[in-house]
Amino acid sequence: MILRTTLFIGLLLCFLNANAQLNVLDYEIAKWRGNKQAAVSVTFDDCIPSQFKNAIPVLNDESRKIPATFFLTGKSISKNVSSLKQAHLANHELANHSFTHPIKLAELSPSEIEAELKQCQDAIYGLFNRKLSYTMAYPNGSGQGKEPKDLVLREILKRYAIGARATQIKPSRINEYFWDSPFTNDSYYRVNSAMISEGFAASDFVSDLNEAISNRGWYCATYHGIEGGWIITSKALFTLHMDELIKKKDQLWIATFKDVIAYHKERNSAKLSVLKETKRELKVSLTDTLSDDEAFNIPLTIRIKTPGMNIKSVTQNGQKLRYKKHLDTLEFDAVPDRGDINIRKRSKRQ
Repeated sequence: MILRTTLFIGLLLCFLNANAQLNVLDYEIAKWRGNKQAAVSVTFDDCIPSQFKNAIPVLNDESRKIPATFFLTGKSISKNVSSLKQAHLANHELANHSFTHPIKLAELSPSEIEAELKQCQDAIYGLFNRKLSYTMAYPNGSGQGKEPKDLVLREILKRYAIGARATQIKPSRINEYFWDSPFTNDSYYRVNSAMISEGFAASDFVSDLNEAISNRGWYCATYHGIEGGWIITSKALFTLHMDELIKKKDQLWIATFKDVIAYHKERNSAKLSVLKETKRELKVSLTDTLSDDEAFNIPLTIRIKTPGMNIKSVTQNGQKLRYKKHLDTLEFDAVPDRGDINIRKRSKRQ
């Protein structure tokens, strides 16, 4: 009887230990997509025609293919419909910069602020009759501060955007990975950027990129007119900046403002859990705590320790995912809350 009891307890402990091991997964979610060292967003303010005439051809060139974010004043949208539609189809982001560009947005009444944001959002919506705008840039940087009026503005803005950009709000032009202390959801509405014009040499641009890489941070470049308009950068200098950016593409994730915000929020609210493991399959679940799956739809770069495991395929919700295996680490991109992830193992005979 004692022998049977001891054997039962031993088997039970083995079972519990096996299940405990099943729920422990050695993984990390890369800080930036593709496990790049830093993120970069190229942004434009004010919907200036020279941006479409001179900047977009540089961005769209086959040697670059740089996605950018265009923060639009609502009153300018009707004058640039064709250019904006082409920009959207080329994978550039169209986003909110208020309707009339008030110099001090934060000093308007709450109802006036709401009208500025909603009218611009509605104008962008009307381009394709669906939601396109998920982020915002403050006119003249008005709203990124910490005074009561700024807090009121940001509380209203959170109904329209997942993040917002200011310009030169601190000595460094880059955002460290967690750019506020303490870092809260409000930090996503206080993103810093570099204001760029003709005096911003290519060497300055490269220095900022290197600083972003060193800090594993995020660099936002803010342009206005390209060869025309106001706060002008020549097309030649802008082209130099973009070429310097491409030279470092192996180290940098170059993405729209919205995509970087979404990735950062997803990554820092996501977890990977084991659902099932057999000799042939490892099934895991990638979830986050964010409710808006339309806005938060950016694939996260997952890196799992898989010592001794030969991989046959990786799928999510039945769709094949590209993957890389380096030594004992499996890397792939998957979207949170888009279905279970199945990692099929290859038998030794295969």
